[in-house]
Amino acid sequence: MTSRERIAFLGNMNMDVYASGDREAIRHEVVSKLAAAMPGGGYIYHSDHSVPPTVAFEDYAYAIDLIREHGVYA
Repeated sequence: MTSRERIAFLGNMNMDVYASGDREAIRHEVVSKLAAAMPGGGYIYHSDHSVPPTVAFEDYAYAIDLIREHGVYA
């Protein structure tokens, strides 16, 4: 196995979008980034920085539900 085959990517979920409370924007943020980052394996969900207090628990939980739905490797 080459080192190229062992690279993983982490993060890049925009917490400003989560803080907006706009469920459609949160859905787009999560689903589009998972679709772009997951092919070939090696993507690990994480925020782009610490989750600020401006993100409501309910909105973060919604994003986690989306990740569980769309971010599972078969």
